[in-house]
Amino acid sequence: MMINDDDGSTLPTDPSDRADLKNEARQELLKRQARLTTLPRAMFGEVAWDLILNLLLKDGDSSSLTELASDVGVSASSAERWLNYLVAEGLVLTSGAACLLSERYFTISSDGRRKMFDALKARSM
Repeated sequence: MMINDDDGSTLPTDPSDRADLKNEARQELLKRQARLTTLPRAMFGEVAWDLILNLLLKDGDSSSLTELASDVGVSASSAERWLNYLVAEGLVLTSGAACLLSERYFTISSDGRRKMFDALKARSM
């Protein structure tokens, strides 16, 4: 079962549906990381996608900028640039001292979570 939001996006209400989509997100992230064992990261320019997949899998827990940058294998400045974009789009929330990179924390927003579930569901059709 899915709940429709005002903007047309949906969020699974059945825990097994949610678990299936999170598993798909986890598999997507693992596949993306596996290709980096043989090919250079510069070939793949989807930092924002990697960041939001990573945040989706954290179940609403926040992560520091440096942790996220390390998780997706990019510099802190590159991660910050993309996270600022995701925040501006309303897909990610930020907290902490805006002027200190080491004290900024990020979490996926409810809108970001709904849109990611929609995107993952559409990919699995």
